[in-house]
Amino acid sequence: MSEVEPNQRLEMVVQAMKEASRGDDPASLVKAFAARMRELVAWDGLISVSRRGVVPPAYRIARSSLWKEEIDPWRERGRLPVVAGGLIGRVLEAGRPTLIDDLVVEADDPAYELLSPFKSLVAIPVFDQGEALNFVFWLREVQHGFDPRELPEWVWMANLFGRATNNLVLKNELAQAYAQLDREFAAIAQIQTSLLPAQVPAFSNLELAVHYRSSRRAGGDYYEFFPLEDGRVSILVADVCGHGTPAAVYMAITQCLARSFPELRAEPRLFLAAINRRFAREYAGDTGNFVGAVAAIYEPESRRLRWSSAGMPPPRRFRSGVEPVRLEAAQSMPLGILESAHFEEAVETLATGDLVILHSDGLTEARSPAGVMFGEARLDTVFQESATSAAVGVESIMQALTAFQGHATPVDDLTLVALRVC
Repeated sequence: MSEVEPNQRLEMVVQAMKEASRGDDPASLVKAFAARMRELVAWDGLISVSRRGVVPPAYRIARSSLWKEEIDPWRERGRLPVVAGGLIGRVLEAGRPTLIDDLVVEADDPAYELLSPFKSLVAIPVFDQGEALNFVFWLREVQHGFDPRELPEWVWMANLFGRATNNLVLKNELAQAYAQLDREFAAIAQIQTSLLPAQVPAFSNLELAVHYRSSRRAGGDYYEFFPLEDGRVSILVADVCGHGTPAAVYMAITQCLARSFPELRAEPRLFLAAINRRFAREYAGDTGNFVGAVAAIYEPESRRLRWSSAGMPPPRRFRSGVEPVRLEAAQSMPLGILESAHFEEAVETLATGDLVILHSDGLTEARSPAGVMFGEARLDTVFQESATSAAVGVESIMQALTAFQGHATPVDDLTLVALRVC
């Protein structure tokens, strides 16, 4: 029977539970728990065995107090001996707590060297999913070394500790899996970034500025500039439904399709129609995936902006001394919903100094920590008051958005393209 006083015993249990809650390494946790239990149980020897990863009746000896070298059963499992039969095998087959007051070990027992120095034994099963997959054996050098009245408490404590250890193992495995996923997401984000324009092209009478931000490592927004003859430029801004890796894949598909129709880039509605047909026929299918997109052409000689929008926020025009204008014409359904969809086209003649922005809904639908949307009115106010150039306007909007969102995590990708007539 344990000679530890009740108050001391309680303190030992409390300390053991504290150590279990702080542990971050299973091997260290097991070692600390074994030391605490030695104070409580007063064992002279210890053996732990596991049936994980082996086919019964085989079992793996994971730990022995007689071993001169400690082996980490989680990192060095291949070094642990796998045996079958013998006294330990019979205890494992029973799958129940076992107390042996007069321990006798046969010479041919596979665990003879680990058991023979001792005269009594208690075996505690540690259950997982209702099965005794692990056992801990405490041993004494004297007969009748254990008080059977304490056996229920030992089983209870060992299994609580077993759950803590198993949870820690799962936590570490989950952390490793997340780290691996994070590395993969970083690689995807790097690939995705390489699909975007390396730099914003320069034009003689048109200033362009861009801000792109994904809500996660990889996102579904996409933009591109296609210089055309006579100084014209074709602009495409797209927003794939969803977020993360799946959206990034469809973003890459959208980019591939956009580059497949160079002959149509000067015709916004035909350009979108061609992308839509291919996307709806070959990629969207029954998945429900779709892409919002706006295609625009700026013609420097006439200062005309022609555009066609497929499920995107309307372009916005800003002119000094005049209220911002939502260019709401030429709105059609997103790409990928209907293969035969028809797309409209509209024209706006701009004046020197005019600014136009194209953006994904990740801008206006961004939310504050309280859940309030950034909104079109706030966007118009910030841009109208600060946009002396495309670059300044974009910077001002992003500063205002950052202050508005505070510590709130972005929930959508964001693309903002601003163009100013010089």
